[in-house]
Amino acid sequence: MRVLYVANVADLYGASRSLLRLAGRMASEGHQVEVILPEDGPLRPKLEAAGAAIQIEKDLAILRQRLIKTPGGLLRLTLRALRSVVRLRRQILISRPDVVHTNSAVILTSPLAAKLAGVPHVLHVREFLSDVSRLWTLYQWYLWLFSDQILCISKAVSRQFCPLLRRRKVRVLDNGVPSWEFKNMDGQVREPDALCHKTGRLLVGVAGRIHLEQKGQDVFVQAAAQVAREHPEAHFVIVGTPFPGNEEHERRLRRLIQELGIADRVTLLGEVAQMREVYAAVDLWVLPARKPEGLGNVLIEAMAMGKPVIGSAIGGIPEIIDHGVNGLLVPPGDPRALAEAISLLLRDAELRRRMGKAGRRKFYEKFELERCCRSILSLYESLLAEERQPETSLGGRPKDRSEITASLP
Repeated sequence: MRVLYVANVADLYGASRSLLRLAGRMASEGHQVEVILPEDGPLRPKLEAAGAAIQIEKDLAILRQRLIKTPGGLLRLTLRALRSVVRLRRQILISRPDVVHTNSAVILTSPLAAKLAGVPHVLHVREFLSDVSRLWTLYQWYLWLFSDQILCISKAVSRQFCPLLRRRKVRVLDNGVPSWEFKNMDGQVREPDALCHKTGRLLVGVAGRIHLEQKGQDVFVQAAAQVAREHPEAHFVIVGTPFPGNEEHERRLRRLIQELGIADRVTLLGEVAQMREVYAAVDLWVLPARKPEGLGNVLIEAMAMGKPVIGSAIGGIPEIIDHGVNGLLVPPGDPRALAEAISLLLRDAELRRRMGKAGRRKFYEKFELERCCRSILSLYESLLAEERQPETSLGGRPKDRSEITASLP
């Protein structure tokens, strides 16, 4: 089978890591995999090493908030979209894939380009767009019209589509993480050099793009300042960098750390190539999102390592955390509530152990990669089978794709 994936970024954060795992798994099973990226970046060599062919398409039309807020921005986006449709259609005809799979709903033109090329299209929706712009009311119909199947990474993400569209083509499919990638080796994993001098400390970590209004690293730091007074043994770790153009978020975060007087209690690790070692070193992981997260890969990966987790009770995070079982949920944007949750777990080693064990169990039941890949491959095969069958069934009625894919989780 030939599969063409279209990505909106070339970094190594959540959506890109999910794509890397899926594309790598498809390639390892002998399928021909090609990926279109909007730019060169750290994702490219990882995909190539996994067996995927890479095309760079710098004219790829991607929805950005700064473009859709002004008439001039919308005009520039429209002109770019017209070029992008033509170029993507040409690339699809050259590559001759059996399926085009778009890795994000912010990629504007791949659904239309696939339709014009006569190739089945699968859209993976990983983000919340309904709160970003009033254009979502129309945009969701565009996505529905030009996609053969829409996969959402959580029930929360799927609910931004109107009920009629959800019944027809929208399915929920949990992100898949390979268990071997985050297997806890019981102390055999080497601790990162930047954390070696923290031996004996209890480490609390956050990971993700530094974006204060979205990811809430400032809420984490404010909570850390409160926790630090009660727990001198605690140290706080921040993993990640801002998206290019958002560097001010990191500068604001560093200023806040200085103002709170906790610079000696916080380590900013920047981008980390091998997150497994950091997950193993840190005792407790937090996702303090201010705005809805599609799901929250950092929590899933921490659970795979047997770590307890804390997250904001917003978006898809409550679908990962069972409050009081494998972690704790707190109100978004509330440093005091977050500090209380962190302190509770720092005080109780047995509670951390019990929640970590429950989290690992839920990971294997719900988020292991094998389940996700089987479902997606089954979907590809179903779409291909429908393309090859006669226009009507024996009863004379066109067969609905939603009937074929109803078994998807």
